[in-house]
Amino acid sequence: MRLRLTEDAASDLDGIKTFSEDVDVSLAARIVGQIGNVLSLLKRYPHLGHEGLRPGTFEMPVPRLPIVIVYRIDIGAREEELVVLRVYHIRQDRAA
Repeated sequence: MRLRLTEDAASDLDGIKTFSEDVDVSLAARIVGQIGNVLSLLKRYPHLGHEGLRPGTFEMPVPRLPIVIVYRIDIGAREEELVVLRVYHIRQDRAA
């Protein structure tokens, strides 16, 4: 399965990394690494997440972090693609 981040998801990850680096550089590396671990797991087992708030989406919490990954699975002619739509802090407003 192929993994693709939308521009919004890439921006979310950059924001999480930047905010975390302001607190502690080693903390930022651990957070980004943990998110990467979950994305790798989802590539192998995309149905691990639960049904998302919006139809056709899934959500996967990042263990030990207040972060949730929102994604969908696109089925193409050649292969499936895991499309990461957003990476949210759990307290973040997700209405937009």
